[in-house]
Amino acid sequence: MNRIDSRGEAARIFRNSADKLAAFDRNGSLLVGDADPFDVAEKAGAYTPVPGGAGPLTVAMLMANTRWAAAEGRAGAC
Repeated sequence: MNRIDSRGEAARIFRNSADKLAAFDRNGSLLVGDADPFDVAEKAGAYTPVPGGAGPLTVAMLMANTRWAAAEGRAGAC
């Protein structure tokens, strides 16, 4: 996720979408992900943006997996 604060960049990414540009004007920035929303929509039929980023369960699982891998590394299991 990245925050863009350039209206020109927002217009380029969202292809001058009136809704997105209005949101940009209201907030002064927009959050964008790593997929082109129009390209994804054309290929997948739909996509679900995650405006708040990764949720608490995702974060918890990433932390648990990271600790597990670090513990195995310290124990010489990897």
